[in-house]
Amino acid sequence: MRVLKDEPIPEGYLRFRFNEDCGYQQCGYREHQTHFHCTRKDCGYSFCDKTRFVQHTARHERLDTLMGGDFQQYRANVYCQRPECPHASTFGTGQNKASHFHCLKCEFVCTDTNKVVAHRRQHQKLDSIQAAGFDKFQPSK
Repeated sequence: MRVLKDEPIPEGYLRFRFNEDCGYQQCGYREHQTHFHCTRKDCGYSFCDKTRFVQHTARHERLDTLMGGDFQQYRANVYCQRPECPHASTFGTGQNKASHFHCLKCEFVCTDTNKVVAHRRQHQKLDSIQAAGFDKFQPSK
């Protein structure tokens, strides 16, 4: 007979037993399966397979590097609380299937990490131009 002990949970995660209410309204495991939640406020990811700890932590590290402190990520199950956001209008309807990213320097929003990187480069170019004492020329409409 195999005895399962309570193994330690890595920092940044919470465990909820099958009969515990995790309190996450959108959670598919809620009150019927032992599962884990990432505790980052921009995440809310839930899973029941313990092998996901390493994979999910690596995902955050990769995205944090891509965003460089210039973007805020919102997973599909996390409301960004920006009513003007096209992704906020689908929150809670089951239609929002993708994470999305808000630029913290302007109103730019996207769902593609490649666009996050390209947009960050645009801001870096503008910052360099302004640091040299120049302004970007904006043609009049």
